[in-house]
Amino acid sequence: MVRVKVGLETVGKEFAQQLQKKRIGLITNRTGISFDLGYTADYLLNKFGIKISALFSPEHGFHINEQAGESVPSYFDKELGVMVYSIYRQGKKEQRIPSTDGKMRSFDTKDTGKYIPEEIASELDAVIFDIQDVGTRVYTHVASMVNAMETCANRGIELTVLDRPNPINGASVEGPILDYPKYRSYIGAYAITMRHGMTLGELASMTNANLFENRVDLRISRMASWNRKMWFDETGWPWTLPSPNMPSIDTATVYPGQVMFEGTNVSEGRGTTKPFEIIGAPWIDGHKFAHEINDLNMPGVAVSEIRFTPTFSKFQGMKCQGIEVHIRDRNKFRPFIFSARLLDLLIHDYPEEFQFHNDYFDRVAGTSLIRNYLQNGEMEALEEKLKSDESLFIENREEFLIYR
Repeated sequence: MVRVKVGLETVGKEFAQQLQKKRIGLITNRTGISFDLGYTADYLLNKFGIKISALFSPEHGFHINEQAGESVPSYFDKELGVMVYSIYRQGKKEQRIPSTDGKMRSFDTKDTGKYIPEEIASELDAVIFDIQDVGTRVYTHVASMVNAMETCANRGIELTVLDRPNPINGASVEGPILDYPKYRSYIGAYAITMRHGMTLGELASMTNANLFENRVDLRISRMASWNRKMWFDETGWPWTLPSPNMPSIDTATVYPGQVMFEGTNVSEGRGTTKPFEIIGAPWIDGHKFAHEINDLNMPGVAVSEIRFTPTFSKFQGMKCQGIEVHIRDRNKFRPFIFSARLLDLLIHDYPEEFQFHNDYFDRVAGTSLIRNYLQNGEMEALEEKLKSDESLFIENREEFLIYR
């Protein structure tokens, strides 16, 4: 296996020398690591003598110890010797919401507290972004990068993205294009498909060309030896949890579809050891549901009946029935249409029990059309919508692809 070299490792000496003279902000978390598992800030200091002036942590915090929707505090990190400023913080007057699900629906759709603080940005010459993404639009690290680009563009600050792999490959594109700006939110910052098949470096280039009135002075530190067909476990890198409920590449594989369950009253498996790979509710007949799904013979996937009791989130402490997803062939598996089929069955089988959280579901999906098709039983129309959007996005992204 040829090991992929990430953008952190391919930073050139000449560029590094330029950074030595500048006041630098670094947006990262514990996925920003070198191959020996040291943090990006330490790597830049030890190899190039680049000292970080301020570090910024996105959702879940630098150490990824905060659950979804939890406000991330700022603090001084003794080990790194730098102030860590939150770019996922609620205002002092923000209403306290007790549930994980309520926090996601109330906070992930807002921009409040999601930018580099103005008083800190005014003191910076350059910003570096180094975070491992998961390849799905509904993941707030994409919006963290887009918001940072906006700040840098408006202030004339240069921004460098240290590129990392798309863990679920860069060839597959799935799902609807976000209806921008109508459904723009922190879980959908830009008009891309649900599964975009791009690296953050490529997304940054695309965003810079199409979204901002003022373009940011953007640099991409490219990877070496990565190609679009590679999955994360083919890169030679260890999986480092990018968020508390993303424990494995299997989770990331199902996520572009299963994330839609966040916008329903069905548990997406938070509070279990296999979030997104498990879904269910107290009112589902897991045995019947599993058989119905397997009878569809969807490519690359099978399910089994499961019973579980979430330790937090939806149905905390309640006995649920549902299904566990088993990937048989990840290159044939189509997560978005798979999850749409699950939703279609639930709507049909449990018309009284099943519910959409309409606004949040539409923001997750990026459009109201998916919910409308499902509620009207129009699966063929939904699939035609997906084919159209996917073809359009593949065409739109072509000029911004760095890797082949």
